[in-house]
Amino acid sequence: MAVALCVGIAIYFSRSVLAADYSCSQIKNLYKESTCCGQPTKMLSSLGEGVSCGSMKTMYRHQQCCSRSGTSPAAPTSDDMVSAKLLYVKMKMDYTTNPDITSIGDLRAYLGDGKGTQPWAAVPGLRHKYFTYNSNTKTTCGVYVFFSQAQLDSYMDSELFKSAPTWPHVAELTYEVKDVMPGTEKCIEKTKWPHTPPTREDLTTGKMLIVDLTVNYTTGMKDLPAKKEDLYYAMDAGGYTGQFATLEGLRGKYFAYDDINDHVYGFYTFINEASLNQYMASDLFTQQGSAPHIAAVTYEVQDILEGTERTMDLPSWGRLMPTPATSTTETTASAPTRVDMVSAKLLYVKMKMDYTTNPDITSIGDLRGYLGDGKGTQPWAAVPGLRHKYFTYNSNTKTTCGVYVFFSQAQLDSYMDSELFKSAPTWPHVAELTYEVKDVMPGTEKCIEKTKWPHTPPTREDLTTGKMLIVDLTVNYTTGMKDLPAKKEDLYSAMDAGGYTGQFATLEGLRGKYFAYDDINDHVYGFYTFINEASLNQYMASDLFTQQGSAPHIAAVTYEVQDILEGTERTMDLPSWGLLV
Repeated sequence: MAVALCVGIAIYFSRSVLAADYSCSQIKNLYKESTCCGQPTKMLSSLGEGVSCGSMKTMYRHQQCCSRSGTSPAAPTSDDMVSAKLLYVKMKMDYTTNPDITSIGDLRAYLGDGKGTQPWAAVPGLRHKYFTYNSNTKTTCGVYVFFSQAQLDSYMDSELFKSAPTWPHVAELTYEVKDVMPGTEKCIEKTKWPHTPPTREDLTTGKMLIVDLTVNYTTGMKDLPAKKEDLYYAMDAGGYTGQFATLEGLRGKYFAYDDINDHVYGFYTFINEASLNQYMASDLFTQQGSAPHIAAVTYEVQDILEGTERTMDLPSWGRLMPTPATSTTETTASAPTRVDMVSAKLLYVKMKMDYTTNPDITSIGDLRGYLGDGKGTQPWAAVPGLRHKYFTYNSNTKTTCGVYVFFSQAQLDSYMDSELFKSAPTWPHVAELTYEVKDVMPGTEKCIEKTKWPHTPPTREDLTTGKMLIVDLTVNYTTGMKDLPAKKEDLYSAMDAGGYTGQFATLEGLRGKYFAYDDINDHVYGFYTFINEASLNQYMASDLFTQQGSAPHIAAVTYEVQDILEGTERTMDLPSWGLLV
């Protein structure tokens, strides 16, 4: 008897969220200045006089760009599959409890024209989500595929996921998390949808097939799997998954494994019912249960629902778990834009070290060894929404610092709510930990990621040869002088539209300078990275540096120079700019 399975496939990657307090005029300006893959956005044309401020903000928040254009997506790799996770959610419907959704017709209309699927288009780390329906069991399903476990965890900790069981039309909700099996990359995203990106009609013409295989590891027969690892080998290196690569009408098949029940699953998407029927009549489908190590086969066909077109093929593969050879390749990276800076956040963490309390880290030498050869920086390479993190050190104060740049406030919040961040104060070699969150100021895009590192991606030697300069400016808004800032907004205008930040664009040896603002103390910060000490010294001897404290609206200037530590090469230039808006 076929098991009733329902699907919604979602693979994750972050999108930036618009600051709630932006005015409508500011939103319009952001529309005018934003681009998609180097081309002006077309969203502004839809902003007629009758569009409300709230609608403009919502449209901007969910604006999608080249991430769904299909023009140059990265092909999925085996490494992508190792990292990916599949979430399978099933919701038993009750059409008697919600006056707005009393039938499948109401549900289809809500998801489609009612834009009920829109919130998932902005879920960080989602590749795609299929909204599907089993009419026999009145079950709505979601099959999500994530780029990583961390992004799946972040979503499952969100209000969007947690609130689903309370929706009045949901009688019961269950979910299962599955590993995506290596070899899947050979048979997904093959047959193209009729349109790019796919339309609603393209998706609702398609069909989802879900197959559940119960595996028997006790056959004792030669060349048949006796454990999970044997099965993984047969699927990937053994070539089984490749048989589906050229299957007519197959958009893709995800091979998934559930460690809880030792079952193997196939999540197929066909572009139409005819191609599904052709496959189900073939030996490839009908004979799969005849293998001695397959104890049982169940399956179900499901409809793909309206609104799924909003959650298809979101950010491309190869973004979150890149190999060192491609993670920082500057030839294909998107240049940062003003819109990126509006969304970005900078986190500055300072840890006062105590080398007497941890027998494994009794000196800066031990710390450098742990972060570098000991791979102590590795966990941060997979943090969702992190563009880069510099691990730095102030030898005068014995303080280890982290300078993080996140694409959005939401992604920063997610990291700060993680165990990776929360556990840091408990590390035995940390005597005291403090942190500061700062806005990245528009105009910063003109002077970051300029001078190239000697190698692409940068090596450990490249990074440790570099230097970090952090400047803290106390601002005086009470000068009363014409053309000098009297409030934060005046300062922002001077930095950006006034052209001040552009002076740093061609500074010799400057990899980048982040202009940051701290609302708590009304200070402006400059986080500079130089590729070597000589270029740092040259800048610090220049008028551009020495005269910055002479302006009447600058009450005080302090600064410190820090070393860049080993292991930072793992957390440099991770996902590219331009993917989140």
